[in-house]
This record gives sequence, structure tokens and C-alpha cells, in this order.
Amino acid sequence: MVIHVGVSHLANCLTLEECAVVNKQRYISPDVNNVCLSPAINPDDQLVHLKTGLNIDQIVKRINNLNASGNLPITAVKSTKAGEYLCEYIYRCSLKKNNQRSLFVHVPQLSSTVTPELLGKGLNAIIEIIIELYL
Repeated sequence: MVIHVGVSHLANCLTLEECAVVNKQRYISPDVNNVCLSPAINPDDQLVHLKTGLNIDQIVKRINNLNASGNLPITAVKSTKAGEYLCEYIYRCSLKKNNQRSLFVHVPQLSSTVTPELLGKGLNAIIEIIIELYL
């Protein structure tokens, strides 16, 4: 199982990505070091939706049930837009290798209320749920 984790300034909870949209034109923005991704994407991959074989709705529901019962201090949502650069590109590559064992989770930025411990508990819960459901 490969679980990619990326920080998103847009996330306010655990955001489980269901798919990656393949579009070479989307990967042209520079990263924080002003470096652009090499345009080595197969033209046949244009506008292809790659979707995880994991049941994101079920995982999100279980996370939110844990939150509602007071057993987990963070919630989760499903997303179908992993971003337009590194996160989506990495997820796309992983889904192409094995979509049955790939997941990308966006987490909120650290703050006084979003601590490493909180995110660790949420990510650990995702791992436990995946083990229970799929292994």
C-alpha cells in the first residue's frame, strides 16, 4: 500500500483524493524552488481520469464516524481534484502502477489547532481502516 501525503493550504481536514486527472498542460507551474516538471508525459495520457480502487466514500465515512463518537479529533472529506502539479502528478504515477493500492491524502497546514499528533492520529486511522477493509 502506498499512501502519499501532501500539505494543502486549502484543506481544513483530512482530504482523501479519489482520482488524478492526467493532463500534460496542468503540470507547467513552477514549484517553491521555481523548478518546472519535465514534460515527459505520454501524449496518450491526455485528459485521462485515473481513479483509486479504494472505496474513498467508505473510508471517509468511517473516519467521520470515529470523529462523531469522540474517538478521533479530526474529520475527513473526499476530493476529486488532487491539484494541478506535484501532488496530482505523483498520485497519477502511483495510480498507473497499481490503483488498487494507492491513495493520496491532503492534510491541513500545521497550526496551533492542527498539530503533528492530530494529523498522525488521522493518518493512522486511515491506515487501520484500509488494513481492516482490504488486507
